[in-house]
Amino acid sequence: MAMMDSMMNSMLGSMSPEEKQDTMLKLMPELMEKMMPMMELLMPRIIPHCLEHMLSHLSEEKRAVFVATMKSILETTDQKAYSS
Repeated sequence: MAMMDSMMNSMLGSMSPEEKQDTMLKLMPELMEKMMPMMELLMPRIIPHCLEHMLSHLSEEKRAVFVATMKSILETTDQKAYSS
């Protein structure tokens, strides 16, 4: 991701903040479409590592709140998927 940030900064460096936002909004759908195959391969490996790292920095109380929130979101998402 740092490489992507660097590439975007070099491409957009001379633009005003408004121009950067407009350009990113125009490019985002195409960028996401092109990145999806790669992301589908990487996500099963990256997400657990990122979550583990993030959770290691939270207090027990905040970790419990995060886990409860995620469970609620997943349950809601599952219910919507089954009801469709």
